[in-house]
Amino acid sequence: MKDYQFSFVFADTYRQFRTANCWEMFPETLSVLQELQRRDIDVVVTSDFDQGLVNILQEYGLFTPDDIASSLIKEVITSYEEGVAKPELLKLVKEKWDITAHAGDSFERDVIGLRG
Repeated sequence: MKDYQFSFVFADTYRQFRTANCWEMFPETLSVLQELQRRDIDVVVTSDFDQGLVNILQEYGLFTPDDIASSLIKEVITSYEEGVAKPELLKLVKEKWDITAHAGDSFERDVIGLRG
C-alpha cells in the first residue's frame, strides 16, 4: 500500500470511528440513564477518548449540551480536552463533581486512579 493510500484509509477509518456507526449501546443503557435522571443522579462521562465521544453520545441522544437540564449525561470530560490521561483526568473530575459511583474498564487507571 502506498503512503497516500494508507493516509486515505486511516483518515476514513478515524472519521468513522468518531461516529455512532462504529459503536453499539447496551440495550439497557437508555432505561438506566433515564432512571438515574428520574432519581436526580447526575451522570458525567470521563474518558481517554477524544472529542469524537461527544459526537457519539449526541448521535445516540444521550448528551444534549444545548439543553443540559434534560440531558441524560450532564458533562463529557475527555483526555483530549483536558490534556491529561487517566488517572490524572479523574483527579480533575473529583475537584468538580461529587463522585458517588464510578464504572471503569481498567482497575489500575480507573479504580486506583480515582482513589489517588
